[in-house]
Amino acid sequence: MSVKPAPVTEPVTAEQAMAALDAILGQFATHIAAGGPPPAAVAQYDGTPHWAILWVDGPLDWAHSAFVGGVDEEVAAELGDFPGVPAETAAAAATIAAVPVPEGVFAEPITGSVLGLYPDGHR
Repeated sequence: MSVKPAPVTEPVTAEQAMAALDAILGQFATHIAAGGPPPAAVAQYDGTPHWAILWVDGPLDWAHSAFVGGVDEEVAAELGDFPGVPAETAAAAATIAAVPVPEGVFAEPITGSVLGLYPDGHR
């Protein structure tokens, strides 16, 4: 018989949430520089005691690439539509580099545009 762990009720600190936001701002600096509102950290997201990073106008499903990196499929597809763009150039432009998660923080996508921030060890 498995025992379900108790829900985590203590949120990360404001300092940890801002460190996570700073990491996301750096990770997606190229996207942010292209215009539009940047992501924001929100306390007590959706009525919970937890922080989240919201970025509705960010790249498609950015929260799934947050911290771990990946490929921006929208950029890759758009560059693929331009004849003469070398595949290596398109791949480099569409790559989202990984960045370290701030100490003590566990990040998990809630939706493609919302990243939940929890104390490390929350799963």
